[in-house]
Amino acid sequence: MIPLKDENSTLSTPILSYAIIGICVIVFLIQISSPGFDNGNLFYSYGVVPASLLGTEALPNDLNKIDPYL
Repeated sequence: MIPLKDENSTLSTPILSYAIIGICVIVFLIQISSPGFDNGNLFYSYGVVPASLLGTEALPNDLNKIDPYL
């Protein structure tokens, strides 16, 4: 059973957790508003493609944004 609450009350606000969540939301909104989001180039360029990671296939040159040996 997953615990739903705790008997120990906290006295401080989790500011760091809220900041990390806020930064993730901002980065996500920037990603979906970028021009490369529509056709998937953003994810193919900066994401991990399993065939490319294992070395069986290579990405097209127009999708290589980062050096593969980085």
